[in-house]
Amino acid sequence: MKTKPVFYLLVLFCSCTGKVKQDLVSAKTAVANSNQMLAASLAGAVYDIPAGTIADHSDPTIPGSIAWYFSTYGAGNTYNLSQSAVYPIKNRLIIPVNSTLGATDSTIHPAIQPAALWGSDSIMVLMNNDGTTIRDIELNGLFMAKQIVSGNGHQVSLIHITAHRSAKVHQGHLIVFSTAKNVLIRDCLLRRAACDTEVHFPREASLIYTRKCDTVTIKNNDMAIAASAGINFTGSTNVTIAGNEISDAGRAEIPGYIADGITAYHTSTGYLYLNVWITSNRIWNCRNNGIHISGRDLHIENNKIYSCGLITDTSYHPNNIRIGDQYASTASDSTYLNCSSNVTIKNNTIDNCPGIYHNNTSIYILGPYKTGGVAVSGNTGCTSVFWNTNNTCL
Repeated sequence: MKTKPVFYLLVLFCSCTGKVKQDLVSAKTAVANSNQMLAASLAGAVYDIPAGTIADHSDPTIPGSIAWYFSTYGAGNTYNLSQSAVYPIKNRLIIPVNSTLGATDSTIHPAIQPAALWGSDSIMVLMNNDGTTIRDIELNGLFMAKQIVSGNGHQVSLIHITAHRSAKVHQGHLIVFSTAKNVLIRDCLLRRAACDTEVHFPREASLIYTRKCDTVTIKNNDMAIAASAGINFTGSTNVTIAGNEISDAGRAEIPGYIADGITAYHTSTGYLYLNVWITSNRIWNCRNNGIHISGRDLHIENNKIYSCGLITDTSYHPNNIRIGDQYASTASDSTYLNCSSNVTIKNNTIDNCPGIYHNNTSIYILGPYKTGGVAVSGNTGCTSVFWNTNNTCL
């Protein structure tokens, strides 16, 4: 049997090895290209949307409308409004999953507003899908849209938006999130929840209303003029409210409708507030209490509160800070009242007190509260405290 020369085998081996190397390089290149395409796909695309002459940007059948872009390109994208112009809508906009609605850049100031009143439950923008963000745009309800933003999605954010002028109707809240998780509202300008200059009327509406949400961050917002509360976080847990300016809340001035600068105490529903931090806010010119909350693990620290309790109805006795749950299912039933504990009220500045407070005190520990479960220290200005010793709990 003849054998092939050694040098021939070596050449053949080298030739094959070179081909394998080439194939490996090609395969690696293909994988890299595939990974780049996948990354680009995951990052999503950016679409610039001009206002044009479109009469209804909520109509998905109109090419070029906001809703048409949402419908055509779907989830995972950034949709930027590219003109400093009005984008009229006649129905709600629904932001797709993992998508952002914003402006092209900081020099663009687009505004979305109703072109018509489309129903008693009108909502301008719905954020029921997870991973949605609105940033850098104006949402003007023109006192026509019942709510400006509403939703129950997880990982939802409002960043540097202007939202104002919800309809003058009951529950005409400016921003509403219900059962949502990981909610961020920051650096926003919020004005006129269901009212303008009027006072004393029967409707409830807050600038921000979060109901049964988990992990809520509300920070560095400028908020003013509400029928009811500046911030109402009813039933929500793991809440941080920090660095906000809150003024002129409680314009309704009628029992059942008036509310506080910041409020959350349940009304016979069994809610228990856990891990709440209210820090470094400035709250003023509120007609009812500056802050009224109840529950466990509550921290009210380093806030400035002044000129609250402005209501002139002498049957009302608001305080600057009130801790306690004042409602039960019947007048004598305390079954569902929060038992407040691990509460700190410290280093707050409280000034310019109108002086019609309950028991003539600035800070009212209404209860029920756990004995030793509320600590008050380091506050300045109007620092009088009243402890309702007949309303303790275990």
